[in-house]
Amino acid sequence: MTAGHALPRAQEDKERREREAMTAMCSSLGTAAGAQLLELWEEYEAGVSPEAMLLKDLDKLEMILQAYECAPALSAPCSFRHTPPLVQVLASELDTRWLRRYEKAQRMSLEEFFTSTAGKFKTATGQAWAAEVVRRRMQVALAPDCAPDALPEGGKTSAAQP
Repeated sequence: MTAGHALPRAQEDKERREREAMTAMCSSLGTAAGAQLLELWEEYEAGVSPEAMLLKDLDKLEMILQAYECAPALSAPCSFRHTPPLVQVLASELDTRWLRRYEKAQRMSLEEFFTSTAGKFKTATGQAWAAEVVRRRMQVALAPDCAPDALPEGGKTSAAQP
């Protein structure tokens, strides 16, 4: 952070609360251990050492892995085959437009995980692992049963679908 760079108020508050929490936790460990832990946390926050950069990358990677693992197809352009069973049951009573609106909202919320981290991995390891998650995500999107017209005849969904 440079002196001339102002953070939004919410970000400043978040950083202040994090620092207060870390200081309190570290002080409870005793002088030497607490000071060492606080120093390591500050190194991580600064993100300038190779270790800190890798940890920052792993933090971002964990975020996109969660999005992918929660719902691989929901994080891709198609999601019908991975729609939760309860939603499938509800959708079987409604028309498919409702289901498509639900899935679109889910994709948009998961998409934020991917767009917010794109191009922000600083290490070769982080970049390679992120690229692999994105590759697998797109592989799901390109699967034959992921086509927009993959819904059953009649426009109704079936609760029995996987």
